[in-house]
Amino acid sequence: MDAGTASAAAIAATKDVLINGNRQFPAYINEHDCFSDITSVTNNGISFNKTDRSKYIKNVTIIKNVYGSTYTFYEFPSAYSDPFGYTDYAYKKVGGQQQMATSNLIGTTEEEYIRKIAEAAQKACKRYGYLPSVLIGQSCLENGYGIRSYWDNPQIEALLNANNMVGIKSELLNSSWNEYTVWQGKSLKKDTPEEYNGKMVTIKDNFRVYDTIERSFCDFLLFLKYASNYGKGGTPKYGDEVLSIKDPSTLIATVAGRGYATGSTYPTSVMRIVNKHGLTKYDDLSKVTASNYVPGGKTEENKVSANVKKIGDKTIIDITASNKSEVPASRGGNPIKFIVVHYLGVPNADNPYLYGGGYGGHYNIKRDGSIYLAANPRTAVVW
Repeated sequence: MDAGTASAAAIAATKDVLINGNRQFPAYINEHDCFSDITSVTNNGISFNKTDRSKYIKNVTIIKNVYGSTYTFYEFPSAYSDPFGYTDYAYKKVGGQQQMATSNLIGTTEEEYIRKIAEAAQKACKRYGYLPSVLIGQSCLENGYGIRSYWDNPQIEALLNANNMVGIKSELLNSSWNEYTVWQGKSLKKDTPEEYNGKMVTIKDNFRVYDTIERSFCDFLLFLKYASNYGKGGTPKYGDEVLSIKDPSTLIATVAGRGYATGSTYPTSVMRIVNKHGLTKYDDLSKVTASNYVPGGKTEENKVSANVKKIGDKTIIDITASNKSEVPASRGGNPIKFIVVHYLGVPNADNPYLYGGGYGGHYNIKRDGSIYLAANPRTAVVW
């Protein structure tokens, strides 16, 4: 800075930041753009005019620029300034997780809380099933909309700081679904009210800590999808049967009825929130991108290719092993070396045992290199 052209006030302000460390923004604020360099702005996936400052929402609006950066809006320092924000990298590098969670999820209105969590809930439901309206309603109920004056238990703030969106405990049911969780292993202990035999009691319990609210939602749905009373590999307590229910009232009643919540008024309380805020508008997932939080840290597509395709609780290898008599050793005396298993989409009347009601071996490579081809694997839609 040329001291001959800058005012004393400007020099003093600069020194206050560089020498004293007194920033107007938190340390993780590291990005801003003029409007001409912004390529898109969205709130919960919905685009708006980038020059309309009134539409920007702190810690919600996502900004993308011509240089390939994506960051979250924080604030306009003045009425005519550029939008300032933070990238995930800067936020994590500076260690703003607790500050971020508090400022992001603690609010003053019910609508504000819903707006902040809706997109994450939709992405989780797109990946695993379940109705976003019910998931959002559960989070509003569990966390009191992030409004301090609503809380009868001030330790709810600890859950919000942990991005724990539906009160997920560290030990949930049993270890039957451990291999499917996306939880990273951190916990916190806090008081929690529980209802037993019609009486409210307060106990201490451990709750899961997440780095994002989307991961929290996905973990809850993975619990519903895989957890079993019968141990690993057993019939799920909730499963796809529950995840696929399309009526909000039936869904939450079924979840509660199978033991997820101890409160007797839980289903009616959730439905009161769903109806009050018209949350079923979030149940249309046709334009929503599925979450990438999947077990093992892989995308769902890579996970399928890296592991054996499952048919219910059994793999095609299990089915084949138990029906060896149905497997042809060769065709015309030429032993089969490789086999490609493809999905037919219909029950196979010729061999329902081996094929599990929809799998077949209509393409294989023999040891001499010749190919048996009943359907072209490059072009046939059955592959």
